[in-house]
Amino acid sequence: MHNIYKTNSFVIRFIPSGEADGRIALFTKDFGFIWAKAQGIRHLKSKLRFSLQPYMLNEVALVRGKGEWRITNAKESENLHKNLSHESFLVLAHIFALIEKLLPGEEENKELFSIILSGYEFIDKNTLEKRHLHDVEHILVMRILNNLGYIGERARFHQFISNDDWNMDLLEEMNKNQKLAREEINRALRGSQLV
Repeated sequence: MHNIYKTNSFVIRFIPSGEADGRIALFTKDFGFIWAKAQGIRHLKSKLRFSLQPYMLNEVALVRGKGEWRITNAKESENLHKNLSHESFLVLAHIFALIEKLLPGEEENKELFSIILSGYEFIDKNTLEKRHLHDVEHILVMRILNNLGYIGERARFHQFISNDDWNMDLLEEMNKNQKLAREEINRALRGSQLV
């Protein structure tokens, strides 16, 4: 008998597999970035079909099979694509693409999950101008890179990476420091040698 693990996750990507299956890239709260198989997901009658589309926030039930995860159930909590404006959605799409490139694989990182979740919740609850969406993206990327050890403590950026709080003052401050933030982000990405 396999243990069933339940965890919150963001659905990053879906790849068809075989006749009716799919491989799902998930960024999970408890296991980090994983690929999981969803059997029969492409059948019209599949219960998993709608809750495992890319850019969903959900709770998944997983079992560990021989060398791979398998999704046994998924409960949709939020559809990020439907909830957000096009511009807001693009910010999260960029963040998910970055996560997929930077994370080596299965490794619990609840703090990183919390960083991304808090960024999504802030975007979802506030109507932001386009310039502020860029600020949110810069802050999120800096927090991700810091969490993964690519930035480290720099006094200049402490206010942006020291926690996962969000407010409009923080966005205004980032707006004033965008050029320096971009330089730091690019330096850290080059240093990662993953992007």
